[in-house]
Amino acid sequence: MVEYDENGNLLMPEPFRRAIERKKAEEKLMNTFQKELSVDYDGVEYGDFIKCMLNITRPPEIDSSIIRGVKIWTDKHVELKSTARVCLMSNNHKGGLGQDLIISGRGKDERCTWCRMFRTALRTKMINSECRFVQENVCDFDLTRY
Repeated sequence: MVEYDENGNLLMPEPFRRAIERKKAEEKLMNTFQKELSVDYDGVEYGDFIKCMLNITRPPEIDSSIIRGVKIWTDKHVELKSTARVCLMSNNHKGGLGQDLIISGRGKDERCTWCRMFRTALRTKMINSECRFVQENVCDFDLTRY
């Protein structure tokens, strides 16, 4: 049921209000961090086959094993269908501090669910490591729009 205050403004349901307040508090906290991890999305479609790439650039203080650990955790929590693949590779074009995460597949194979859970877990890990999480560019299928 939709409710309005005495001025005719829409009243936000309590769970939504708390989620927005939590998100604002996270953003304020992250703005105090000196380190920054950036995730740059790039994706292409080949007919019904979709290939997404997350170019991850981490600060030297954040070990690559943290990102690998988040991938392994996500693999355990999201079951991809047989048409989907996820591959994490190091790249040297960013001074050894870059990693490319390639997610590919076709149809409804849970790769979007996997990607959202990976980014959320990585964001949480960065907050716990006192490191800003910056996402550049956004997937057309992404509804969370960090």
